[in-house]
Amino acid sequence: MLDRRWEFPQETVVGPRAITPSGGEPLSCRVTKRRHEAGQSFTSLEPECTWADESAVIAVAGSVDFDTPPASISLDTFAATVATIRNEVSKRIASKP
Repeated sequence: MLDRRWEFPQETVVGPRAITPSGGEPLSCRVTKRRHEAGQSFTSLEPECTWADESAVIAVAGSVDFDTPPASISLDTFAATVATIRNEVSKRIASKP
């Protein structure tokens, strides 16, 4: 669903993989290759992890050097970083009495 919202076309080159960071809920993670055409054309590789909770669907993407081989990107390491972000921004919705 999120893929249709991106402005530039992308291709999944690694994953997707379900990763459960230590003490957390599962994340769906992958590496995408995206072609940008804003002014000057270029291609980027981006590790990305997503999750959904009661109120939102969230995607967190990073960036890597252009010459980094996709298979060398550690999705486990990126997922641990995203889990930290998720813990900092998530707030549970209080149940109604």
